[in-house]
Amino acid sequence: NFSLSSPDALATRSSASDNGGPGIQFDAVDTAEQNISIDDVFVDPNVDAGILIGAADDSLVNVEIIDSEIIDTIDGADVDLFGDGVFLRASGTAELNGLVADNIITGNEGSGFRAKAVESADLDFDLPLAWGRTVR
Repeated sequence: NFSLSSPDALATRSSASDNGGPGIQFDAVDTAEQNISIDDVFVDPNVDAGILIGAADDSLVNVEIIDSEIIDTIDGADVDLFGDGVFLRASGTAELNGLVADNIITGNEGSGFRAKAVESADLDFDLPLAWGRTVR
């Protein structure tokens, strides 16, 4: 699986399949800043989350997930994760911003797309379902 903490990250034209945890995972903590682009990626099947993006403390994360297929994620042992296709979570005073568009997200045991903000965190996402492909 991809698990990166670089300030600028790109996952494109690739596959993240059959992992014992999330297929793609990015986490930012403290005052980290990350710009993440996930484009044309096939994510199938993984455990707990197909794509997991986390922002904690006072971090800033900008992410776009476009033209990808995130399918058949199963719920594993992590009690905070439910087999969601895409799960975005922010805590502390973190900011998590971005776009999720034109994806196929289907067949996951949890939600197709789930976002959670706790404490004073801020989530600001565009999820244009009207011109996206499929979220089930």
